[in-house]
Amino acid sequence: MIRFACICGLRFELPDERAGDEFQCSNCMRLVDVPSPGQMDAFDDDGTVRIADVAPIPPALLEKIRAFGHRDDLRQTVDEYLSLDDAPAADEPPRRPMPRYDPETGELLEQIDLRTQVAVPLPQNIPMAKPTLGYANRSTEPPASTIAWWQLPWKLLRGPNLVSIFMVFLVHAFVHFLLVMPGLIFITPIIVLLIVLAITAHYCNTIEEFGPRQQDEIPAMLRGVSFTEDIRMPLQGLILAYLASFGPLMLLWIIERIFNFESPASEHVLFWLGVLVFPAALLTGVTSGAIGDFLPNRLISVFTASVSQYFMALAVLIGAWFVYGLALGFVEYIPFGQLAAPVATAKVPYLRIIAGLARLYGMLLLAIYLTHLAVAMLGILHRHHHHRFHWIYLEYERDARADTNARLAEMRRRGDPRLNRGRRVMPVQRVTPPAGDQRDVR
Repeated sequence: MIRFACICGLRFELPDERAGDEFQCSNCMRLVDVPSPGQMDAFDDDGTVRIADVAPIPPALLEKIRAFGHRDDLRQTVDEYLSLDDAPAADEPPRRPMPRYDPETGELLEQIDLRTQVAVPLPQNIPMAKPTLGYANRSTEPPASTIAWWQLPWKLLRGPNLVSIFMVFLVHAFVHFLLVMPGLIFITPIIVLLIVLAITAHYCNTIEEFGPRQQDEIPAMLRGVSFTEDIRMPLQGLILAYLASFGPLMLLWIIERIFNFESPASEHVLFWLGVLVFPAALLTGVTSGAIGDFLPNRLISVFTASVSQYFMALAVLIGAWFVYGLALGFVEYIPFGQLAAPVATAKVPYLRIIAGLARLYGMLLLAIYLTHLAVAMLGILHRHHHHRFHWIYLEYERDARADTNARLAEMRRRGDPRLNRGRRVMPVQRVTPPAGDQRDVR
C-alpha cells in the first residue's frame, strides 16, 4: 500500500498499482500525483518535498578550489553593505570607498552623475506637432508635382529621362541586329518576342510613374525587375485596353467571315472609335486595376476629365504609331543581303547601307521619344484629374470648395427658400384643456 499526504494535510492510502496516477483531492480540490513506493522517502509527513541539508565544503577542498583560480564570491555581506554609508571619524584618514555590488546578482553598482542645471525651453519655442494621420485631406499624401503637360516635351530631353530614352533605343537597335543576322534564325523569334514584351511593359510602367506615383522621370527598363508588378500587370492592362477598344471591330470581322459579307463603313467607324477610346482604356487598364472601370460611362469620364489634354495625348500617340510604321518600312530598303556577296561579283553599296541605317535609327529615336511623350501625358492626366474619373475603387478626395456648414449657416441667415425645398412644415396646434382640468399641457 502507498500511504502519503496531500499538502493540505489530508492523508491517502492507495494500492501499489495506482502509482503514477492523478486524482483530485476531496479537501482542497488540487490534483495530487500518487508517488511510487521508491519515492516515499522524498516526501515529508505533510506531503511536501523533503529538502536535504547542504553539506559544507571541507576546508581542504575549498583551498584546492582557490588554488586552481576559481573566482571567490565578492558580494558583500549584509553588515558590509550597510556599513558603506558610514562616514569616517574626524581623526581617521579618508577611506577609499568600497565598490558596491548587488546582493543578489553581483552586478557592480556605479554612481550616475546627475545634471544640476537643466535648460528648460520656452513654450513659445517648442514647434507645433503635425498630425500623423489625415482624414479627408491630403496631409498624408506626397506633394503633387506642378509639372504641366505642355512642359513635358523639353522635360523628357533632360538628364535621366534622356538616358532612359537612349537605353530603350539601344534595345531597339539590338532587336534590329537580331533580325538581320541569318545565323540566329532559330532563337531570334523567341528573343525578339521577349524584348518586345519588355518594351511594351516599360511604356505602361511610364504611365504609372508619371500618374499614381507622381514621379517626373522615366523609369528604367523592367523598373524593379518584378515579374508581377513590372511585366505581367502592365501587359494585362494593355491587353484589356486593346479588347475594350478594338474588341467590337474584331467581333465584326469574325461575323463577316462566318456569314461571308463585308461592311467597310462599319469597319472604319469601329476602327476610329477604337483609336479614340484606346488612350482612356490604356490609362484605365494600367492604373485602375478593376475590370468594371472599362464600362463606357467610366471610359467617357476619363475622356471628359480634360478634353484638350486627352486629344493632345491621342495626337502624339498616333504620331508615334505612324513613325514606328515608317521605321519598320525602312528596314526592307536597307540591302544587308549584299554584304555577304563576294567583292569580285558585286559591289557592296556601303553608302546606301549607312544612309538607310541613319534614316532607320533616326525614325526609331523619334518614335521612342513620341511614345514616351504620349504615355507621360496620360500619366499627367491621371495625376491632375483622376478625382474626376468615375472609377470603382477611386479613393474619396474632398474638392477645394467652401465649408458646407458655413454655406448652410449663410443660407439660413439670408432665409434662402431652397433650404425648405421638399420639406413639409407642420402647423403648430394649441390644445385647450377642458374645464376643471388644471394639468399643464405643452
